[in-house]
Amino acid sequence: MKMNKVIVNMALAAGLLAFAPIQTQAGLVIDNSLVSPFKVKLVGSYVNDKNKIVKVSISNKDILSDLGAPKNSQLAYWESDIVVINNKAIWDDGFAFISFDSYTYNQIDGKNGSSKYAENGLVNVAYEGTDFSFDVNGVYNYHYYESVTKNGDFNVAEDFKSSSLTGSGYDNASDLTLPVTGSWAGGGSGNISAN
Repeated sequence: MKMNKVIVNMALAAGLLAFAPIQTQAGLVIDNSLVSPFKVKLVGSYVNDKNKIVKVSISNKDILSDLGAPKNSQLAYWESDIVVINNKAIWDDGFAFISFDSYTYNQIDGKNGSSKYAENGLVNVAYEGTDFSFDVNGVYNYHYYESVTKNGDFNVAEDFKSSSLTGSGYDNASDLTLPVTGSWAGGGSGNISAN
């Protein structure tokens, strides 16, 4: 395997961890739970065979291609998991681990059952695949908004971001470790049934 392909594979794996801003997608609810798409942006670096530091960036398109996802798929956050959605259904899950360690939070209850919730803390995302793996940590911010509709259902929205992810990726074939940095952001909104 050529060194550039190895580096790209490692950066691709770590790419699940760094995200660029995304507009909230309206109306995506699966199994009465909000699904929040996000975009991925990773920047990694390595030393090439000419002793030059080379930067590599990876997008959602690269990650989805690596996973073999169908056309028009998206990466999303759903029920404490990173998933691939396609045609408003979960196409794949379980390919990455994500955990949040909340440090501070606050909830403000409003009129008629509405509420606003915010938290921040540390996030960890890890992936161990056949060809590569990664482990990245950083500070995150999360917001959740909820209001009650006239029929008793809930309009909900969430957004999340981290601008300080750091960690490493590892390529199994070349035994090469790649440092990575990045940021992520995403969000979604929809109507959740009260029943």
